[in-house]
Amino acid sequence: MIIDHTDAPGRTFLHDLQFDFEASQAGLRGTLTLTPEMLTPDLERPLLSVLATVADVFTGIPISTSRPGTVALTVDLGLRLLRAVGAGRYAIESTMVKNGRTVIVTEAMISEDDGPIAHCWATFVRFSEPRYV
Repeated sequence: MIIDHTDAPGRTFLHDLQFDFEASQAGLRGTLTLTPEMLTPDLERPLLSVLATVADVFTGIPISTSRPGTVALTVDLGLRLLRAVGAGRYAIESTMVKNGRTVIVTEAMISEDDGPIAHCWATFVRFSEPRYV
């Protein structure tokens, strides 16, 4: 059964991005499907905003789920497109580089069979959700 969430309350633009993930030993791993709508119109390259958004999710979720009552707030995120690619399905994997008491550094790699296509470094700060303080 397919459920249409088009008009669901709480729906965000993240629902329109086509990615899936599962926990790995070091972070998350999964796939990202780039559709023609996610490419720059004239260059047929991925919109960096799409890659950065998915990388932010992949690097932030492991932090937010590692300690109950905390969320990861993005302080800085840098993304480099290593080579041009078009529409298709790509692997993405994130790892935690440094898990400090307050500052966490992570990275994510987006790749296909013949190597990486984008690399992301992200810095987060842990923030206690108000209901847990």
